[in-house]
Amino acid sequence: MLVCLLCVGLLAFSHLQELGKKDPTLVVPYCYHMYMAMLAGGQMIEKMVKTSFSPPEGEGLNAFAFNVKSRMALRNTIKDKINAVPHDEATKALILQESVNCFKMNNQVR
Repeated sequence: MLVCLLCVGLLAFSHLQELGKKDPTLVVPYCYHMYMAMLAGGQMIEKMVKTSFSPPEGEGLNAFAFNVKSRMALRNTIKDKINAVPHDEATKALILQESVNCFKMNNQVR
């Protein structure tokens, strides 16, 4: 499983590097989905990590720490900011395709 996870991670990283060189706008869907997931389910994942790995207090969980009153409000702000950026139809189509690619890559992790 670790080998599979590592391979998928390397492929995803390589893909993101290429997108960043080609058109950095196409990296946005990956950032968007990552933050939406962390804001929606991050608390659940944080509890699972604490239970499974028992990290020292305050260590290893900073990725799930958002110093906000409302995670939902932050999610909405992120959505609004991203949706406010004007794109032509061709770029919108590419962004949507990368959103699909993001989920396909995530689903390869077993």
